[in-house]
Amino acid sequence: MTAASGPTPTAPRNGLGTAALGLGAFSIPLLVLLGPGLLAGIVAIVLGLFALRRVRNGEATNRRSARAGIALGAVGILLFAGLQAYGFYYTRGPAGERYQDCVRQVADGSREARTQAFQVCAERLAQERERAG
Repeated sequence: MTAASGPTPTAPRNGLGTAALGLGAFSIPLLVLLGPGLLAGIVAIVLGLFALRRVRNGEATNRRSARAGIALGAVGILLFAGLQAYGFYYTRGPAGERYQDCVRQVADGSREARTQAFQVCAERLAQERERAG
C-alpha cells in the first residue's frame, strides 16, 4: 500500500444550482395553480443565490445553472404578478363592476335561475370585451 500524496480533491457540490434551475423552470407552468408557481419561483431564487455563494467559495462549478435558476424564478414571479394584476383589473375594473352589478340584480330566485343569470352576465361581459378589442 502506498501513502496518499496529498489531500483528495472533493467533488463539486452542484445540487443547489441544479435544484434552482429545475424549480425555476417548473415555476412557469406551475403558475396555472398560482400559489405553487409563486413558491417555486421564490425557492428557485433562494437556492440559486446559495448556489452562487458555493461557486464563489470554490465548492461548486455550475454558475450558469444557478444564474438560469434565478432568472427563471424571477420570470415566474413576474408572470405571477402580471396574472394577479390582470385578474384584479377584470374583477375590480370597469368590466368587473358591470359584471358584479349584473350579478347583484339576479341574486334572488331559485338556484337554476341564478345559474342562468350568472351565465348571461358572463356572456355579456365576454361580448363587451370582444367589442373593446
